Amino acid sequence: MRHQKSGRRFNRDTNARKALMRNLCTSLLESGRITTTEAKAKELRRWVERLITTAKDQDLSARRRV
Repeated sequence: MRHQKSGRRFNRDTNARKALMRNLCTSLLESGRITTTEAKAKELRRWVERLITTAKDQDLSARRRV
């Protein structure tokens, strides 16, 4: 059973999901606004919030991670 599992699957395997989120993050950060579905936007929000939190650190490793 799939109880208490976080994240959406979007009918894709793991690598395709990661690639989708990476590309959406990149597009959002470069252009500031993107058009996508509501479900993808909600999942993307989790990824972008983590990136923003990491980017706030003022050290070299944080810049490399972002």
